[in-house]
Amino acid sequence: MVLEDSQGNDVSQGLQSGSLKAILNMTSSVMPATVASLNQLAQSFATAVNGALEGGVDQTGIPQGNLQAKTCSPSVRPMEPQRRSA
Repeated sequence: MVLEDSQGNDVSQGLQSGSLKAILNMTSSVMPATVASLNQLAQSFATAVNGALEGGVDQTGIPQGNLQAKTCSPSVRPMEPQRRSA
């Protein structure tokens, strides 16, 4: 996220500390890394479950296949940077 003054100048680089700096850091650094970690966790979980289900059949003997193919793909997209005026 970029913080701009009324003339459109980026003032976010001048912030050294405080709540506003913490919020900017959270949205530009912490959240994208957390989202990437959650995506990896979800993909690893889906791969493990699919591996366990591979070759499995239901109680009538019908192959069930891949769980991920029956549900939505585990994916979270990082937020796009937003521009804000101060």
